[in-house]
Formats: sequence, C-alpha cells, structure tokens
Amino acid sequence: MNKIKTKNILGLFEDVLIVILLLANGAICLYFFIYFVTLTFKSIKTHIREFIVEKFTDTSTPCIFRCCSAEKIQKIRDWGDLEMVDDYGIHLKNQVEKEIFTNYYKEKQNKLGILNSKIDSIKKRRVSVKLDSLRSQIQVMEKQRC
Repeated sequence: MNKIKTKNILGLFEDVLIVILLLANGAICLYFFIYFVTLTFKSIKTHIREFIVEKFTDTSTPCIFRCCSAEKIQKIRDWGDLEMVDDYGIHLKNQVEKEIFTNYYKEKQNKLGILNSKIDSIKKRRVSVKLDSLRSQIQVMEKQRC
C-alpha cells in the first residue's frame, strides 16, 4: 500500500485570518476578564460597606479594627456611611445627569410596580403570560436604548 502524503500549506491570506482571529479572541477574553475583576471589586466594596454599617456602632467596634487608632476608625466609619451612587451602568458626567437618571429610574420602578401588580392580578392565565412577555420585551428595548 502506498501512503499518499498531502501537504497542507496555508497561504498568506489564511495566516492573516488566523492571526486576526486569535487577536480578536484574546481581546474579547481580556475585556471580560477586566469586566469581571471590576465587578468583583465593586461587589467586595459593597459587602465591606454593608459590614461596616452593620457592625460599627457608637459603643462597639469589631475586633479586627480595635488595633487601629481612633482617627482611622472614624475614617472607616465615615467611608461606610457614604452614600453609594448608582450610575445604572452609564458613565454620567455631572450631577444634573445623575439626578435626571435617578428620577427617571425611580419613576420607572414606581410605574413598573403598578404594572406588575395589575398583570399579576389577572385571572386569565393566557392573557397574563402574553402581558408578561410584552413587559419583558419592553424592558429589553429599554436596556438596548440605554
């Protein structure tokens, strides 16, 4: 039996496509890695703030902070008491934009609560399911618009 040897030689075009594909995949992986690291830090920061607000009182200090000076403990308390600003995933530039979006989302949540209660109170299951689907589509459109 003769073995037939075939040589698969890639041309320049295929080499360039492979390099572009590898670079694109690497860039996407790097983006998601940075995104998840950022998300992790935000989550940890939120949990630490909740811990500080819950455990720190005027009369008691958690044992892990007892070795700190009174000044440092006060700074930690002040940091924990700072109001966390929700930017809704949008880079807001100034205080006016922040107020506009805060009012918009509060009003939206208010109206959405009313809509949800009305949809949930509908006895006919088929209509309720269709309205749930419509509500979901509206929310997806809003997220895409933002």
